[in-house]
Amino acid sequence: HLALACRSLGWTVGAEASFRRAFRLDGASHQAAFNLAVLLATANPPRITEARTWYKRARNAGCPADAGLESFFLEHGSEATPRKDQP
Repeated sequence: HLALACRSLGWTVGAEASFRRAFRLDGASHQAAFNLAVLLATANPPRITEARTWYKRARNAGCPADAGLESFFLEHGSEATPRKDQP
């Protein structure tokens, strides 16, 4: 996948564009949304709001919960996804 190659080379702008393009082409696939969430969460500085939005898209598309991202979002002020006991 081009986005992963770009990311591994440190080309974050190219990786971000490729993940966004992949999601536009297949919005039912959670991998692109999840990987974009990770990229944004690990940016310097972290792009928390955008990362949370993409993580929610990934979860809505069927991605299982990720303990690392869930913990990251809790540490940065809010839960990534509402708990089942919340509306």
